[in-house]
Amino acid sequence: MEALLEKKRFTEDETRSITRQLLEAIKYCNSKNIVHKDIKLENILLTTSSSGSLIIKLIDFGCSEYYKSSENMTEFSGSAFYIAPEVLIGSYNEQCDIWSIGVIAFTLVTGAFPFDDTTDEKIFDKIMKTKLKYRKSIKKVLSRQCRKFLK
Repeated sequence: MEALLEKKRFTEDETRSITRQLLEAIKYCNSKNIVHKDIKLENILLTTSSSGSLIIKLIDFGCSEYYKSSENMTEFSGSAFYIAPEVLIGSYNEQCDIWSIGVIAFTLVTGAFPFDDTTDEKIFDKIMKTKLKYRKSIKKVLSRQCRKFLK
C-alpha cells in the first residue's frame, strides 16, 4: 500500500476510478452524518487489486465530526491546498469534502495543485479569487470532458 502522492501524474481513467471511489467513500460517510474535513493526498492510500485495478483507502479521520444537516459548521479545519471557500468564509456543510475531492482529481490528472503559492494566506486568497487555470502543456492532453468535470 502506498500513499497516493508518490506518483506524479495519473491518467484520466485512473483519476476517474480514484475520484469515483472517493465520492463513494464520502457518500457512505455522509449517510452516517460524518464529514471528513481533511481529504488530501496524504490521507489516501492506494493499492492494486489482483485484476490490476486501483483501490483507495481514505484514512485519518482526526478532523472529522458528526454533523446535523440543518446546521452549518463554523470551525476552521482542513489543509491549505484542499480547503473549500466556504470553510474560509466560516459557514459550511458536508459539501466541503466534495471541493477537496475536486482538488485531488485536478492534482492527480495534472500533477499540480489548482491553487498553489508559498504561504497559506496566498493559497487561501487564490482559492477565493482565482479562476481555474491549466498549464498549456496539460490543457492540450486533457479531454474536453475531463476539463469540464474539473471546472
